[in-house]
Amino acid sequence: MRIALISDIHGNMDALEVVLADIDRRIDTNKGDQIWCLGDIIGYGPDPVLCVDTVAKRCKWALMGNHDYGVLYEPTNFNAVAEAAAYWTRSEFEAEAKRDREGAVKRWEFLGKLRVRVSEGPFLCVHGTPRRPINEYLFPEDAESSPNKMQQIFDRIEHFCLVGHTHVPGVFTGDGDFYSPKEMGDATWKFEAGEKVIVNPGSVGQPRDLDPRASYAIIDADVGTDAAGKATLTPKTVQFFRIEYPIEPVRAKIAQVADDILQGNARYMELQQKHDVLQGTAWVTQQLAAWEQRKAAALASKDMAEEARASRRIAQLQRSMTEAQKAADAGNQPSHGSDAWHSQLSVVTQEQAKLQAEIERYKWLGDRLIEGR
Repeated sequence: MRIALISDIHGNMDALEVVLADIDRRIDTNKGDQIWCLGDIIGYGPDPVLCVDTVAKRCKWALMGNHDYGVLYEPTNFNAVAEAAAYWTRSEFEAEAKRDREGAVKRWEFLGKLRVRVSEGPFLCVHGTPRRPINEYLFPEDAESSPNKMQQIFDRIEHFCLVGHTHVPGVFTGDGDFYSPKEMGDATWKFEAGEKVIVNPGSVGQPRDLDPRASYAIIDADVGTDAAGKATLTPKTVQFFRIEYPIEPVRAKIAQVADDILQGNARYMELQQKHDVLQGTAWVTQQLAAWEQRKAAALASKDMAEEARASRRIAQLQRSMTEAQKAADAGNQPSHGSDAWHSQLSVVTQEQAKLQAEIERYKWLGDRLIEGR
């Protein structure tokens, strides 16, 4: 039996298509071979809907990655770029729901049923680590620099573990070593009875080991039955593969996503400004009512000085109201209003500027794909 391991697709359908085509040349799912996905189907990349639908169709199962979790629930502890990408991904799912309601329901159900841990024979499978299955990173340098972390992680493994998350392929051993595919003969690791190892197949859609080619791995295993008649899975080897794919189209789509996010945020800002303008208008309306009452009282008492003062203030407020209404139509900030109104609008504008700067970083993803980092 052969098992293809894919992970960290990150909405990169161009890479996923090429990887699946290569997998189909090496395994046969019609004869019992399988494809397992170790999480982060979506996040950052430009084709989240296609990637989710493809994984749902082609893989035996998929794990919940931190970006899958962020889109499905809430992108907590994400940087501004990852957070904006998560909300954009969610909007893509919602837009697709308007075109295909039934497909959208199946898609959300698939995401909602993603597990954080899967056990298959001697393999414990998680996106991050057995200690924190969704969001803890296990970096190659941890093998040497973080012995306590490694010990705690290996204490949670009975035999073998499969992880993703770091986008770096390789094998961790219980002896405290990390081996990249380049350090293995034919990029192949041979499993030994009684050992503990952690295998990371690398990233399909966003490699970070300075090699821009898509990465995945294939496990060769024997299938049998034990004395109780229960199916057994005995892994023999895991081989790592790197596949070139057309990066330039992905770069262009990522740049378009960044523009879409900015345009969407600009529209939000326009609506926010209109909301703030209307808040200011409400303040002006309250002031008008109060001065109208003062004017009526002044006329009743024949206090003409107070009536003149009230009339001037009412005229000023009416001009402010006219400006506010024009500003609401244009989506601009009026020159009059309450201090709280101006303060609120200033904060929103500052946040918009911060997001604009962060989204400029998002466009670097295309360059990072080329550099493999």
